[in-house]
Amino acid sequence: MGFSGDLRTIDLANIFQTIAMNQMTGTLHLFGTDEERHIFFENGELAFFSWGREPLWMGRIVVNKGMLPETRFQAISRDLIRGGGRPTFAQFCEAAGIPEPGLRELIQRVIQEQIYEIFGWREARFIFEEGPVQGAYFDADMQSFRFQANWSNLILEAARRLDEWRVIRKWVKSDRDIYVRSEVPGLPDINVYEGYEPEVLAALDGEQAVEDVANRTGLGLFPVSQLTSGWHKENRVRPLSLDELKSKGEAALRGQAFSKGVRFFGRAVQLQPADVSLRLKLIHCLDQEKQWERSAQEFVLIAEEKLKDSIKRFGMLDPLIVNSAPKRKNIVIGGNFRLSVAKSLGFTQVPVVYV
Repeated sequence: MGFSGDLRTIDLANIFQTIAMNQMTGTLHLFGTDEERHIFFENGELAFFSWGREPLWMGRIVVNKGMLPETRFQAISRDLIRGGGRPTFAQFCEAAGIPEPGLRELIQRVIQEQIYEIFGWREARFIFEEGPVQGAYFDADMQSFRFQANWSNLILEAARRLDEWRVIRKWVKSDRDIYVRSEVPGLPDINVYEGYEPEVLAALDGEQAVEDVANRTGLGLFPVSQLTSGWHKENRVRPLSLDELKSKGEAALRGQAFSKGVRFFGRAVQLQPADVSLRLKLIHCLDQEKQWERSAQEFVLIAEEKLKDSIKRFGMLDPLIVNSAPKRKNIVIGGNFRLSVAKSLGFTQVPVVYV
């Protein structure tokens, strides 16, 4: 027996409490707009975590952290897979020559940050399925790492972070913001004391977005954004301006560094969404990177911006086609896209034709 619903009507804290207090065993599936997460509970305790239908191999975290070059990672993966099946976490550590305890601590932190982040999801479906661990979501690699955390402490910390995010967002407007050190004459240098501060500061190099820094360091979005917002407030760092983003995007295009182009043009179109030429450059970079799905989404956004401009200038010239049958009355047959754009512009009335 299980249960399901929507995070708009029941928050994740209540879901965790229900599972923990009833000592339930099963998998909590969370489906966001374009992401999914899966958490396995055993007798009400968190046990395993998965990033999606194709579980992220733990070794990938090592590459993101910069502890292992991508080429070496691929070579180790091929060698281990030839040995039979999908290698476990322990086998990977041995082959890569990385101490297992230290890497376990890193992965524990990465998973914990991921769980904190999903507490911020507001539009997502959830399904809890009682039963044993499901191999489709938690393969042998995932099951070789048991997550250890107290569910009540997680909930309290997640609540604290949600409050702090409101302050952080006053400064770090987007996870795609790209920061660089400020050059303010007479301003004392940043005091970097210990822990992960030096690593974050070094990564704010005008090339990486905040979300990239979070992924590459393995620290998670909240700690990186918290530090960055504090430094931004003190004028120690600043986000790249729209002109700087455009300039760096153009340079990336000329150098055929399309992944960088995606980063710079991607943030630029967030700041200037009506600029079709910018969006077309982003689409070109996405196509070169074979990010077909996002490229298609950008084409839809171009059509949306053009339609918005047309409606602003001329109004809704073509009426919507609406069903007049008693059992299907007021269902839109033609013009759903125009209707959604009109709603986004604040229209409360539009012309219709009933058929």
